[in-house]
Amino acid sequence: MNKFIASLEFGAGESLRDRLQKIGAMALEQDGWTISRVPRGQKGSGKGSVRRITRGKEIKLVSIRTSKDRHIAFPRTEDGWATLGDVDYVCAVSVDKHDNPQEGWAHIIDAKEMLARFNRAYKARIKAGNSISAGQPMWVSLYQEEGTDPVYRVGAGVGRPENCPPKLKAKLWNEGEAPEIEQEPESAAEEVQELIEETPLTISEAKRRLAMTFGVDESCIKISIEA
Repeated sequence: MNKFIASLEFGAGESLRDRLQKIGAMALEQDGWTISRVPRGQKGSGKGSVRRITRGKEIKLVSIRTSKDRHIAFPRTEDGWATLGDVDYVCAVSVDKHDNPQEGWAHIIDAKEMLARFNRAYKARIKAGNSISAGQPMWVSLYQEEGTDPVYRVGAGVGRPENCPPKLKAKLWNEGEAPEIEQEPESAAEEVQELIEETPLTISEAKRRLAMTFGVDESCIKISIEA
């Protein structure tokens, strides 16, 4: 059964993203999980969205993803998806509507289900002639009905009632608080930067970024790795 709480108490000036993250944490806690940081050196450590969750003897990893446009994204790697292959669950926390959002909706999704949707979305887009390179995020709609036309609807709909309805719906604003909607370009840039930081860095990408930093040709960059 879906749960609804009237409101969480948010601090003055808390961003929409921070509020969505709090709603995601609350959904996990109400589902019986205790949330903690991933210990240093273990799988998933160092990734901002990944948390360890425990419930009795169960120990799992979850990626808490927030969305201000009702889509969810993961960056493509050479052979899969950054972060998605490391976790057991995805906690996707979205706004109820893109314009003038009033509620945050938290979904707890099996990572295998999300992985399957991203894989078929990727295959469909490549077949349609799209280009998605390593390090590039790909977005999939949480709530659109899945279809094949247009191609971006392939893989969509994991958050729909018939698939994975919200575990928790919560108001985004304190009583009497006026919503402060962030500018979309800044919001999008923040999400892309967070996704890029979770993507494994290849030698070629490292050379490209260093060449840009120092203003030299990539052929001038030599990288030595010692274990």
